[in-house]
Amino acid sequence: MAMNSESGFRFLVSLAIISAAFVSYVNTFSGDFVWDDVSSVLLHEDVTNGRLTELFKKDQHAYGRGQGNFYRPLVSTSFLVDFALSKAGDPAPAPTPEEVPRVSPFFFHITNVLWHAAAALAFFLVLARLGAPRFVQAAVPLLYVVHPLHTEAVAYISGRADPMAAAFGFAGLFFALGSGKRWMGVVLSWVCLALALLCKESATIFPFVLLVLVIGIRMRQKPEEERASPSGEPPYAALIGSFVLLAVYGVLRMTVLHFAKESSANGSGLFTRALEAMQSLAVYVKLIFWPANLHMERTLADVPGWSALVGLAALAAMLAVAVWGLKTGRTRLWFGAALFLITWIPVSGIFPLNAPLAEHGMYVPLAGFLTVLFELLAPLARNTSLRTVLAFVVFLAGTFFVLQTVTRNRDWRSNDSIYLATLEDNPNSIRVNYNLAVTYEDLAGNLAGARRYYDRVIALYADKKAKDPTLANTYWVDELESHVSLGRIFFEQQRYQLAGEHFSTVIRVEPNDETRPAVSSAFLGMAQTLAAVRQLDNLRALLESGKAKFPELQQQIDAMMQALPTATAGAAPAQS
Repeated sequence: MAMNSESGFRFLVSLAIISAAFVSYVNTFSGDFVWDDVSSVLLHEDVTNGRLTELFKKDQHAYGRGQGNFYRPLVSTSFLVDFALSKAGDPAPAPTPEEVPRVSPFFFHITNVLWHAAAALAFFLVLARLGAPRFVQAAVPLLYVVHPLHTEAVAYISGRADPMAAAFGFAGLFFALGSGKRWMGVVLSWVCLALALLCKESATIFPFVLLVLVIGIRMRQKPEEERASPSGEPPYAALIGSFVLLAVYGVLRMTVLHFAKESSANGSGLFTRALEAMQSLAVYVKLIFWPANLHMERTLADVPGWSALVGLAALAAMLAVAVWGLKTGRTRLWFGAALFLITWIPVSGIFPLNAPLAEHGMYVPLAGFLTVLFELLAPLARNTSLRTVLAFVVFLAGTFFVLQTVTRNRDWRSNDSIYLATLEDNPNSIRVNYNLAVTYEDLAGNLAGARRYYDRVIALYADKKAKDPTLANTYWVDELESHVSLGRIFFEQQRYQLAGEHFSTVIRVEPNDETRPAVSSAFLGMAQTLAAVRQLDNLRALLESGKAKFPELQQQIDAMMQALPTATAGAAPAQS
């Protein structure tokens, strides 16, 4: 197959992309289920029991500790398939209801790498359809597929939503660009967009990316050099249909597919958020060129204020490239810069977010950034000598990225490794301390470790309230869950006084939609504690007060009331 033929070139680049993906992530194949993998896969009854249709009706974490608002049924479907393959390859006795099913994560990790490679391949096809030089077509997807910023989306099984949504989104752009007046391409672009929306909420940006391409095609001055579609016509039908799909999706997500309130986000003023967005952009740009010390719980606490100027300069430069590309008819430059900006804005922090930085947020923006970088370098590649130098630089960068990726993958071996590695960089992360405590309690049976990190969570929240007196009477779900878990641990150890202290802290909180599961669990735990120490008068009073407060517990309350003797005995002393 000749390299100078278009088909030969595409075959070799495609093979290189797939090979690079597997070389970069082969050491993830022995990794375990970590972080949200338990609630997304192992505890998800519809996944483990093969109930496919149910996956399209529920939140992705419907069976975990607390329901969220994540509608990603295709991701869950892929988990269902992987789980079935894993069970078939390693049959084991069915677990009891109290046990977490155990299967090998091997198939899950292979699937993640395949989706990641698919995303890079789809973007390669987009660049080819836009008529990018071969240097750009090869360098961009190859560096994209090995870049360490993607480890959170690939090495982490639950991170699969990013590559799946990106693969379908890029494929949708490819089919739209090739559609013109061909309805098959139009329909395929709609199908791909719909599939992307069923993978992750962030896929809502792809209609806007397609709009950018339509604008660029209309403004291009040299259509013979930038073949946007076989007919030369902007893909209007694909664009209109994509926004219709987006509108339908939006209505469904706000109504029948809205499962829970969004978690609390950064409530800072607009100016503060804009300043922080510039700081985070500076960090992102640094990580693109030097992806070292990666971790999941990045904050801006140690980021100097002057870095906002660096971020502002990077933003101005990208905007300048976008305007220049549009005005001069350089569609690919305009597309790359606009792709980065459109997909960065939702994760920038300008709009309130739970965290100012998230490495996986660069999954799609990185494709736009690399496109701009190599489109600017492309003229140099026309010189044979310079092309050799550039190829060598790309090879060195790719090798460095692969080594960094392989190293970062080791952090994802287990819950212990990823949480402890994260806490080394951010020891005050409440979320990681809480998740590590849950891991020790639920999976490892390490109650001493669980107690240590639950106590750490409560202490961190106490520090937070001390710094802001207006939060004195505020309780967060994981704070309440930490009290409930500690109460449960102390109850099992028959240390009833300590158990009661934690349960009573929680039941003093007025339950709402978000806190009700924790408060009702604490109510039952307190009732069991009072029964264990024979404080029957207090137990009767507690149960009476719970009838109106916890109607969902009516059956359990009635059973406890019926078990109480008619005449109560004196209270026994509590054990410490």
